[in-house]
Amino acid sequence: MNVEAKQSDSLEAASNSAAKYIVKQSVHSIQKRGLFTLVLAGGSTPRTLYSLLASPTYTHQLDWTRTHFFWGDERCVSPDDPESNYAMSKGTILSKIQIPPDNIHRMEIDASSPDQAAKEYENKLRFFFNSPQKIPSFDLVLLGMGNDGHTASLFPGNPSLDEKDRLVVATEDKNASPAVPRITLTLPILNEAKDILFLISGEQKGNILKDIMDHPQEAKLKYPAARIRAKDQLMWYYSETP
Repeated sequence: MNVEAKQSDSLEAASNSAAKYIVKQSVHSIQKRGLFTLVLAGGSTPRTLYSLLASPTYTHQLDWTRTHFFWGDERCVSPDDPESNYAMSKGTILSKIQIPPDNIHRMEIDASSPDQAAKEYENKLRFFFNSPQKIPSFDLVLLGMGNDGHTASLFPGNPSLDEKDRLVVATEDKNASPAVPRITLTLPILNEAKDILFLISGEQKGNILKDIMDHPQEAKLKYPAARIRAKDQLMWYYSETP
């Protein structure tokens, strides 16, 4: 695995670098395999990136008919709730591009218990990749990182970090108020991805990134994000300015 970290002067500049990387990997994947599987992140940081990908500068460089969207995690709220990662993605990119509805594979959590929703999404992944036994491999996973070093919905000290078999599990952020149930991809499937791209901003997250880069083994004990690896390339795009 190759690891790179690139700092930019602003979140917009970091997002532009990330967009260029996504376009490059998309073209490569489609030429090699005929499709591009991309896992989207939630939170506020990737909003600029998603808007860029839907803009005239980038959207015509991407073959949306061969691009398939998945999600790294989701809160157990309705798909139009402001807290929904799907809703954020829909407002910033999905509603602005010409993509077949069948290419959008959201985490359907609104009509199920969290654990059942997690099982259903795992089944969806295994069916799409035709991988009943092996762990599927996404082309590119986009991740963010919280100020506590969490990524997706893998939080420090949470039992989900020790999952070895399941691809998707129910979890929650016990420090949140209220603690909304969530579902998240697990380390086994995240770490099977060909490429992983972190997009982060802010001084506190920058300090965590420095700790991860300088002390990778020790950082794994503190930050879930430090446990992420990729089969080929792990990229960090970072801006101190949110």
